[in-house]
Amino acid sequence: MESTQKNEFKILLLGMTGAGKSTLINQLTNYFKGGDPQNLKIAIPTEYLDVTENEFTHSEKDIGDESQSKTRECQAYSFIDSKNHNDKFTFIDTPGLSDVDGVKQDEKNIEKIINIVLDVERLSAIAIVANGTETRFTSAMKNALTQLSNNLPDTLINDNLLLILTKCRKNSASLKRDKFFAKPKEEIHMDNSAFCSDPQTLEDPEALSDTERDWKKSNNSIEKLLNTIKTMPSIPTTNFKEIQVIKNSMKIEIDKLSRNIDIIQKVQNKLDESLEKRENASNIKKKFIYYIENDVIYTKKFVEVDYKNTYCSNHMDKGIICHKNCGVEYEDKNTNDLQKCFCMLGNSCKECGCGYERHFQWNQELKTELPPETAESLVINKNQFKEAIQDYQKHSSDIIVHEKELHELDSKVDNSCNLIDENRQKLRKLCARFNFVNEFQENIDIMKRCATTINNSERGDKIMNFIKKLEQLFDDRSIQSERNTFVKITLN
Repeated sequence: MESTQKNEFKILLLGMTGAGKSTLINQLTNYFKGGDPQNLKIAIPTEYLDVTENEFTHSEKDIGDESQSKTRECQAYSFIDSKNHNDKFTFIDTPGLSDVDGVKQDEKNIEKIINIVLDVERLSAIAIVANGTETRFTSAMKNALTQLSNNLPDTLINDNLLLILTKCRKNSASLKRDKFFAKPKEEIHMDNSAFCSDPQTLEDPEALSDTERDWKKSNNSIEKLLNTIKTMPSIPTTNFKEIQVIKNSMKIEIDKLSRNIDIIQKVQNKLDESLEKRENASNIKKKFIYYIENDVIYTKKFVEVDYKNTYCSNHMDKGIICHKNCGVEYEDKNTNDLQKCFCMLGNSCKECGCGYERHFQWNQELKTELPPETAESLVINKNQFKEAIQDYQKHSSDIIVHEKELHELDSKVDNSCNLIDENRQKLRKLCARFNFVNEFQENIDIMKRCATTINNSERGDKIMNFIKKLEQLFDDRSIQSERNTFVKITLN
């Protein structure tokens, strides 16, 4: 439940592994509780110092290992300002990012950060804590910051972002603010060795003098930090929560998209197989066509001629020629060339009444002969013919089913894509720096692998073109030119 304190300031501390957030918390503890180098107040244990302020809990581990995040859970540290008891400052310490354990650990830590913010109604500031002596950004740091920026709404970043550079003074900072995803409102520098050194070193007067000087400067930096926080508006975390809802919706739709593309690949391969089997059955039908006339068995079979006839697939078994010696150039059964044939009246044939799409050209005609085969072989051929008819009908039915499935899958893909784009636009309005490629590249790669396994080249190219459009939609460079334009991607 939110505090009823008159002036409550909640600050989210985000930082890289080894940034010194623990030292910052200890410095804050001493500032609010009146500690000094010779009377240290310790909220988080260090290599040399044990906890003295037992009112706080911590989840620190591997205190001496700077390559690994010491904070494993989010922990709030609350302080009442001794100068104004109506002011309460709550600093929410979070697990460090760019951990030695890699991207997976960063993802877990960011999930913990998201969950803690979802429990907070308002934030006064987000403070990025970084080691000011770093001279370059590693790929791990860049990836961690990208993941962070993908979860922080503009309302919190534009006016409430702070940068705290530790282990440095203003004139010795190597890490520049332009390396971060947004310009901070204020940059604070802190360099305090009191929590990092063996207390016995303070027995040396010169070391004590240097430590007291750094201590005073650090307290001045904290005072500057607190005064800056007081001037910032308290921002509700509503947009932060909305970002998570939209991201989850997009992930659900992209998962659906991946699954449906995988299903399309399987259905298309089944369709191709059924088309091939139907063609084989059709060829068998053409080979064995027998009739019994006047108790005498005659054989009717197709023989080759030196011209092309137009046949109907529904009536060719009876030898009906819809147009003999047709002069229409007809190469591909998937075209509508035969609509120009002399036998066609509009879209239907004058001879058989069937549509032009049922017709084809063939350079053979049905001839009647006395069969040289014995009655036994004739029975065998008739059985083959009967089986071919059954196979032809079965595969024709399968083709209809598969084509219907593909049509429905295309509609589902279109619908998912439109929902993804709608959510993308909503997300852009809340978080202009959101990196879609970084967030969803793994899903896109899975879709590409599915597309390459589609045997049908036309369908495979169709899916791959769709995926490329999806990549363009997520590409920050292309988005700049169409940020406010709705882009609809379909497979049609």
